[in-house]
Amino acid sequence: GATPPSALATLNATSTGAPLNGALASGLLAINNFHGGAIQNAMNLFEEAFEYIGKELNIKKIEEFVLFKFENNFRFPGFGHRVHKTDPRSIALFNICKENFSEEKMIYLNIAKEIENQIISIKRKKLLFQCFNSFFSSN
Repeated sequence: GATPPSALATLNATSTGAPLNGALASGLLAINNFHGGAIQNAMNLFEEAFEYIGKELNIKKIEEFVLFKFENNFRFPGFGHRVHKTDPRSIALFNICKENFSEEKMIYLNIAKEIENQIISIKRKKLLFQCFNSFFSSN
């Protein structure tokens, strides 16, 4: 099956007889913006959208924001996955957020959900990995 790039790099280095620290380093070096780093980049996107929409949930402004990103060939971090259709980790994390975040902090989850809705609407197809809609539809 598909192996995460960082694990694959470590396994490949190990298979060549590399010492433990070298094999581990190769795995760490495989972590980048699209594997392992998408979380921070996704939060940066949500903060940018938050500023753009005027700090209140505004679906029309989010649609404009997403269209602008598409026009500039932006790759949306944290949306879509090459293997998974749903991710139980995201559902668990969102439940924790829902229980512990104030309404003010929930704006970021709502923005993320609406960005995903807009991506699906604009692309006219569902993402393979729909963490936000999976969470909101189960609650």
